[in-house]
Amino acid sequence: MPLTTFRPFQRRFAVHFSSGLLLCSLAFIILGGISLRADNRLLALVGGDNPGQSEIKSILQNVILAERPAVQHEEQMRFLEASAFARYRMVVIAGRAERAYSAEESQVIEEYIKGGGKLLLIHEAPLSFPATTAESGHNEAFFFGRSYYRRDNPLCEILRPKDPVLSGALQGNNSPFWLHGVILLKNPEWDNLIGSGDLILVGKRKMERGEVYFLGHELFRLMANASKEGKGEDVEGWRQILKNILSES
Repeated sequence: MPLTTFRPFQRRFAVHFSSGLLLCSLAFIILGGISLRADNRLLALVGGDNPGQSEIKSILQNVILAERPAVQHEEQMRFLEASAFARYRMVVIAGRAERAYSAEESQVIEEYIKGGGKLLLIHEAPLSFPATTAESGHNEAFFFGRSYYRRDNPLCEILRPKDPVLSGALQGNNSPFWLHGVILLKNPEWDNLIGSGDLILVGKRKMERGEVYFLGHELFRLMANASKEGKGEDVEGWRQILKNILSES
């Protein structure tokens, strides 16, 4: 090939090659950015006290591994630092945390929820969030509300049967034994899905882009009681509520 013909060819090839390389680089940057922005965080499971750890094990065995084995999760025994919440899509706290969160730490967790995070509080977990200042403005002197122990085990009502949290939980059984509450939450800012008066057995609260949930019962205790009473089918409804909430993770 004559030199005068070869050089234009070289220039055309170099231009096309450079353009192709630029397009590939842009595609890599764009796709890489999408990948980095993708919400691939884990589910955190925190068992505060000894009953809380038993509850986490029961949820793992009977809900996550049995029904949703693909869910990526981490067990954080006893306590999860407030600054670590942002690593997770959802945090589950069962029982009281190893130590109470300060007002400042509670504010960090509130911002996590408002930014799109989800928090599930089980049984006495709300007592892990005392509001230490009178200016906090949160109900009953606790950040997410106060959970109460009721010796009389009041019969709770299904107040919002069409809420997605309760989807499929009461099919074929509208009066499971777990409708009697023991630990109930009090906070008028919450949606009371199942409760007695102003006390909440199953509830949730929307906080900007995120959500916080409360469940008064512990699955491991319900399963033990159901086994004694021969009412294993009753527990399926509570398991379904857990599955509905964890499907957000």
